[in-house]
Amino acid sequence: MDTLRLRDLATLSAGANPRLLPTSGLAQKYPILSIRDVNQSLTDIDDLAKIAALPASVVRFQLKTDDVVVTTRGADVRAAVVGATHVGTVIGANLAIVRIHGQLAPVLLAAFLRQAVTREALMRDTAGAVTPGFTLKALGGLAIRVPSPERQRMLVEYLAAASAYREDLTRALELRELASSSLITSELSALEAR
Repeated sequence: MDTLRLRDLATLSAGANPRLLPTSGLAQKYPILSIRDVNQSLTDIDDLAKIAALPASVVRFQLKTDDVVVTTRGADVRAAVVGATHVGTVIGANLAIVRIHGQLAPVLLAAFLRQAVTREALMRDTAGAVTPGFTLKALGGLAIRVPSPERQRMLVEYLAAASAYREDLTRALELRELASSSLITSELSALEAR
C-alpha cells in the first residue's frame, strides 16, 4: 500500500467568489454550490441558487463527474462526490474541488475527509481561530494510504451498504414518528375539525 500526498493523487482548486465573476455581455445562468449545499451528498440541482456569469469565467470552477467537493471553512469538514446531475455546476467560496487522477475511488476520499482524525489534521493550523478552516495547501499535504484496487472495491461496497442502511433507518424512524403522532392524535385529540 503506497502512501501519497493528496496533491500527488489529485488536482485541487478553490471555489469562486460569485461577486467577482464578470457578468457583462453574454452572461449565462449557472447553478452554484455554496457551503450549506454540501453534506454527504449535494443539494438537489433544482434547489441550488443560480448565478449569471460569462462562460469563460466559470470553466475552472465547474464540476465534473467524480469530483469531490470539500468544505474548507467551518467546524466540520463535509465532502461529497459529484454525480452526473451536478456536472457543470459552479462551486462557490469556501469550497474546494478535488479531482482525483484515478488511483483512489472518489467515494473513499470523501469518506476519509469526513473522518474526525482527518478534520483534526486539516484544522491544526487554524486551531483557536474565530472561523476554523484550512487551506488548499493543507488539504494537498494530507498523507493518504492508497489501498489496492481490490481492497478499494471492498471498501466502496461497504460504504454503499452502510449508506443504504442509514437511509433505511432514517426512513423507519420517520415512519415510526408519523405512526406515533397519528396514533396519539387520534386517541387523545378532542379538537373538532373545522
